[in-house]
Amino acid sequence: MDTVEWTRFEELPIPEALKANLARLGFQEPTPIQSATISKVLAGKDVIGQSQTGSGKTAAYLVPVIARLDAANPAVQAIVLTPTRELCVQVAEVAHDLIQDTGLRVMAIFGGFSLDIQSAALRQGVQLVLGTPGRVKDLMMRDRLDLSHVRNFILDEADEMLDMGFLNDITYIANRTPKVRQNILFSATVAPGVKQLINEYMNYPDHIEIKQATRTADTLSHHFINANGPEKDSTIRKLLSTLKPGAALIFSNKKQAVSRIASAIRGCGLTIDYLHGGREQDERMRIMRNFREGRIGALVCTDVASRGLDVLSVELVVNYDLPREPDVYIHRVGRTGRIGEKGMAISLVSHHDMAILRRIESHARIQLTPYPGFPASASSNTGFSKRPSDEKNSRRYKGHRRQSGPRR
Repeated sequence: MDTVEWTRFEELPIPEALKANLARLGFQEPTPIQSATISKVLAGKDVIGQSQTGSGKTAAYLVPVIARLDAANPAVQAIVLTPTRELCVQVAEVAHDLIQDTGLRVMAIFGGFSLDIQSAALRQGVQLVLGTPGRVKDLMMRDRLDLSHVRNFILDEADEMLDMGFLNDITYIANRTPKVRQNILFSATVAPGVKQLINEYMNYPDHIEIKQATRTADTLSHHFINANGPEKDSTIRKLLSTLKPGAALIFSNKKQAVSRIASAIRGCGLTIDYLHGGREQDERMRIMRNFREGRIGALVCTDVASRGLDVLSVELVVNYDLPREPDVYIHRVGRTGRIGEKGMAISLVSHHDMAILRRIESHARIQLTPYPGFPASASSNTGFSKRPSDEKNSRRYKGHRRQSGPRR
């Protein structure tokens, strides 16, 4: 199949039910990564995709993969591997939105839930599986997940999966799928480990890289505030009280600190909660759902949320602790400034942090400027207006009626 020229989703050669779902969700014109990727995946080519967070990469592979699934065949035909449970849930929610009225079934599988329940659901017939490598491998080793009919093998955030030590699991899974299949790999970087995967499993892939002047969204402003120890709590309370963001994420490097920070900043006029990998899975999913739907105004978290939390209307990201690695900064602040909306990232730093701050600036090709205090006129320049209510009243759908379409 040859690649097709298209400028709007309605022009794609895909099933009408999928077109209707895209229109309902507000997909009109593609983002650059979607425009460059979808036709190639529809044509059956292997694809490597590189683009910044919030650029629409999820839809770039889900739309064409779903278009090629056969609802009459109950076997698993496509597998998407993600590094975290949070990202798996987010991608699964997008997939569920896209398969409405298509007759297809999608399932997310990850740890924290009963293997027996997941096995029973798989026996009902599922065409698209999304999962974390560990749980996918576990089900395969127990002969409860059969990937012998897979035609599409997708790695989302491959570099992160390798950083987390999943290479052996990925190899186990890939070696038990058909040798003739389409491979799709998305990765922020093409490090040596990712190159190894490409060389071993991909067949003359098309490499698509969407380059920008900076490694973060153009609509995102970056600032820092000098604050030490106990000053950080009062600084964040003042920021939240003054800016009144519709949604804010506050990142800490320490899992044991997030509950204390959440308690310390209450009273700022927003509902506060916290999230880290030590909380029970059902708690984590409930908190994420409440944050996406606007019932939590500010979420204090570790980096467990920085890659998997797909909330389109986060207006403020605060680094309570500056991350030690520049890439982590990029992933954190990538939660705001999405779909062309204004966003702000503010980092609390001491004089000990200035060296890493400069490393972040150099790596991300940005400049962090001092935040100029909290004058009364700040709202006209850096504050946020209240989010208008719409028929969805859900952060996951905010911005989907824009001309450029959603970045998923």
